[in-house]
Amino acid sequence: MCRKAFVIYKLQNYLNEINIKEYLSPLNKEQNFDMIEKFLKCSNLDEEFKSFRNGIGEFNLHKNIIIDFYSKEKRYKTVFDYGSGHALISNILQNKLNKKVYAYEIDNNIMNKYKENYKKIASFGGNHSYIENLISKNKKFDSVLCSLVLCHPLAPTEKERLKIIDEIMQDLCALSKKHILIVICNPLFNNAVSNIQNRLIDKVNFDYGSTHSFYKQVFSSNKQREDIHRPLGFYEELFKRYNLKIKNIIQSGDFVSNRYKISNSDFMIFDLIKNK
Repeated sequence: MCRKAFVIYKLQNYLNEINIKEYLSPLNKEQNFDMIEKFLKCSNLDEEFKSFRNGIGEFNLHKNIIIDFYSKEKRYKTVFDYGSGHALISNILQNKLNKKVYAYEIDNNIMNKYKENYKKIASFGGNHSYIENLISKNKKFDSVLCSLVLCHPLAPTEKERLKIIDEIMQDLCALSKKHILIVICNPLFNNAVSNIQNRLIDKVNFDYGSTHSFYKQVFSSNKQREDIHRPLGFYEELFKRYNLKIKNIIQSGDFVSNRYKISNSDFMIFDLIKNK
């Protein structure tokens, strides 16, 4: 794990004085350098870790890109995390980056399993009435995050999935003052070799211009996950329909690849602004 490599690097001159396991254990679940900062009498190791991570060629995960984005965007002080999952990102945004975070996760089993993470953020809900209540009160956020939701198999058929996507987009626009950050599985690198997953797809007959549902074998958990890959034109039309302008597109990338191309990218992030 890159975090542990960074800590060993920072504490390499003190290994005879300390029990290194005490400093590594907190990193199993989250990026937390508080103990190391206290020991070294320093601050802001998060920024130094970012440079370290990029320098050694770690493959960029979507959560790292999201955290990097919000760490730079100081103006986004309130964030709504739509489809918050384990609430790891919400937790970091709230407690490391000092954002005020509200979160919504439809899977109550996940929320119960990771309830300790949810307790550490400003507000959360697991029923759509939670969102409806916020919208009825005209509660809006500086930024709305929707990570790996639109490429999730939301329903058995594509017709049903598209209906749900429209409902999600209505929620995102209603909750956002101006900014929306949407993360999807990158549909452009299905024939590439990934460091984090194996795409179980017919790569010979794959058509980038069509919608595909297929499974991925995730290396970290050794579990399979189903994702829906749609052509970029689908998202361009979707955002246009909801009067959203694409300000920027960010792709995860393998930093050991050469400077002329990305050899693989698993995630794509749309940095969106609501048009007046």
